[in-house]
Amino acid sequence: MSKFYLRIATPECDFYSGEIEYLSVDTPDGRAGFMRGALPRVSVVSAGYLEISDEGMRKRFDCGDGLLCVDGDGVTLITSRCADREQSTAGGADVKNAERAASDREHDYAKARVMSAVYKLKNKDSSDNV
Repeated sequence: MSKFYLRIATPECDFYSGEIEYLSVDTPDGRAGFMRGALPRVSVVSAGYLEISDEGMRKRFDCGDGLLCVDGDGVTLITSRCADREQSTAGGADVKNAERAASDREHDYAKARVMSAVYKLKNKDSSDNV
């Protein structure tokens, strides 16, 4: 299998750089996979995990939200955080608390959107009856 260059950058450091055969990341629309020759694009990456494969070796990393750029030079991922899966589970309480806080924010945002939609529907119904 042919390889492509991957660079993962976080605010703290260049987390990873090297040639790999396959990359899999979480996106808002589900998992996305990239191989050499992928069409150029810019994609949003959701917090979750990414997986790289190279010559039968597989590595998983926990990562935060970010952007992924695919071009002729390879793939560049800019993410808010990235950690080796084993290291991030060793400090499990911190990771779980951060994930819970992010989940709570998403829940509050979704609840606010639903309440806004209900309010708009109620106002529309009352104006129809006048």
